Amino acid sequence: MHELFIRNLHVRLSGKEILKGIDLNIRKGEFISLLGPSGCGKTTLIKTIAGLLPIDYGEIFIRGQNAQPLAPEKRGTVIVFQDLRLFPNLNVVENVEFGLRVRGISKSLRRQKAMSLLERVEMIGFEKRRVNALSGGQKQRVALARAIAAEPSILLLDEPFTSLDVLTKEKMIELVLRLHQELTMTTVMVTHDQRDALLMSARIAVMSDGQILQYDFAKRVYEAPASPYIADYFGKTNYLEGTVAGGMFRSMLGEFPASLPDGPYRMMLRPNHLRILTKPGDFQILAVSFLGDWYNVLLRYQDQDFWVTAGPEVELTVGDLVNLEIDFSKGVFYKREIKNAI
Repeated sequence: MHELFIRNLHVRLSGKEILKGIDLNIRKGEFISLLGPSGCGKTTLIKTIAGLLPIDYGEIFIRGQNAQPLAPEKRGTVIVFQDLRLFPNLNVVENVEFGLRVRGISKSLRRQKAMSLLERVEMIGFEKRRVNALSGGQKQRVALARAIAAEPSILLLDEPFTSLDVLTKEKMIELVLRLHQELTMTTVMVTHDQRDALLMSARIAVMSDGQILQYDFAKRVYEAPASPYIADYFGKTNYLEGTVAGGMFRSMLGEFPASLPDGPYRMMLRPNHLRILTKPGDFQILAVSFLGDWYNVLLRYQDQDFWVTAGPEVELTVGDLVNLEIDFSKGVFYKREIKNAI
């Protein structure tokens, strides 16, 4: 049984359709990401799952039960919002205890549980501190502890790392993944950051304009994107125009076997599918960007540019001519539409 099952979900806000036929299923204990640009409907979707927004059409099932008639507090879902929504009038431990107090848990038991959770999120010693005196990362830890205290079936994270600096973000990612592993809690994360989605998720749902364009295992979404839009969302790409005829793809860089119907295609290759050979060739280096462990290199061949990833051991100089080794087996094909001349 799926922990969360969504079928043909439509949601309108202020007369505008925001979600347009969402289908989604999540297994118990799975970590998935809703990935896409701002305004594509990601946060609307998790608010709808949590019961904070009404459904216009469609169904949501949580643990096999129709969630439509359930009040938000009865759904077993908790959202950690982007702005965290901690209570400034309460100290750290009181914030973590808040949901337990509402549920009528005795003071001694809720304090015991809150302290245990603060230990999990590495906030022991801060329990008496006001939340306004905490750093951004510390507030995130308190918000996580408060959410977990409710023992939700589904934890919903809304852009959890947006306001954090790089080092704090890395520590928070490690913490969230550790908690997920320890608690085996079904988790849905909203993010616009493709790296975070790839790093943390078992599966990724790529969203645009209120729809899910692709939902698959993280590795497959990256290596076999369903469209050029999805491919481009994950970073620099190379496209090679060509034609398939008789089981061969023919392009400006040669031909090779392709089990596709005859017709025009674009092949997508990621920069790491190309390797620079320093012996003289026909590809001119236009730009070199050093990124620590690797270079991003822009090459030009005839009138087409190619992005390549190269290791720091390669000596690269703008203007040099080099050769390329291309792993065509990693290419992803997209059918090209040919417009008829008028």
